[in-house]
Amino acid sequence: MRRLDLGRRSRAVVSCEFLSELTSAEMTGFFEACSRVLAVGGVTTHLFLAPVPRNASQRLTIDADTDPRWTRHPPREWFSPTPELVAASLSQCGFRRVRLQTLRSRIRMVGRAAQAQLRRWGVRETFAREHRRLLNGEGLELPDWMMLSATR
Repeated sequence: MRRLDLGRRSRAVVSCEFLSELTSAEMTGFFEACSRVLAVGGVTTHLFLAPVPRNASQRLTIDADTDPRWTRHPPREWFSPTPELVAASLSQCGFRRVRLQTLRSRIRMVGRAAQAQLRRWGVRETFAREHRRLLNGEGLELPDWMMLSATR
């Protein structure tokens, strides 16, 4: 059996949908911590939803999650950071070879499924009533995923 050596540094740090929970200052602190635990040549990868919608269904999803009229839990700073801001913060923390990849979501919820998802997200019922036609037609679509990777 191998002994766990806490003195060794990690080869990778990965997060998914964590950056949207942080403010810009907290994000920089998080990347500094990632740099401290990564070995030289280690990779950090972060996935988060695109802050800019590609279509009306994605715009509706972002609006439901961010507008204080609709959500009981509005974000502190953003729905998600922009890829440019994440890349700049990674570079500021000493990471190099920053790469961006966009992954199409294509996750769509229509009708009752959309309304059930809105309830799980803590979106007020007034949103569903006001946007009933859109929810039953095009529905909600998760924005595309942004994946940024960088090397220490």
